[in-house]
Amino acid sequence: MVKQLKTERSDRVVTFGPATAAVLTAHRERQRQEAAFVGPAWQDSGLVFTTALGGWIDPNNFRRLMDKLIDKAGIARITPKGLRHTAQSVGRVVVGDDKVMQERLGHADIGITLNTYTHTVSDQHRQAGRRLDEVFTPPRRPE
Repeated sequence: MVKQLKTERSDRVVTFGPATAAVLTAHRERQRQEAAFVGPAWQDSGLVFTTALGGWIDPNNFRRLMDKLIDKAGIARITPKGLRHTAQSVGRVVVGDDKVMQERLGHADIGITLNTYTHTVSDQHRQAGRRLDEVFTPPRRPE
């Protein structure tokens, strides 16, 4: 069952690039094949990620699957909420626009985005230091 959205702003369109579109298109095709294979047992839930029969993925099963994929990838354990935090932190660096990231996350107030989901990125601090140096350091004059 889908939970009630927190706010009207929760219902939004999130864009993505062609590489992600290709992955999702391939995933949808696999789902169509699974639906054809299981026939009337398929549950058309309208969800992107489902069980092999098209239904809701139990959160415990999702956690186990995620843990298995994390172990296979050899990376530190992360929760789905942690993925959201990571997406925001990476988005802040790559997109470079906190307002855009606020809207992608569906936050009514940018303060929520900045205070809750943004993790300090040391490269950003180094870059900030270099930029400040450039502003406050007089240009070198040719000798």
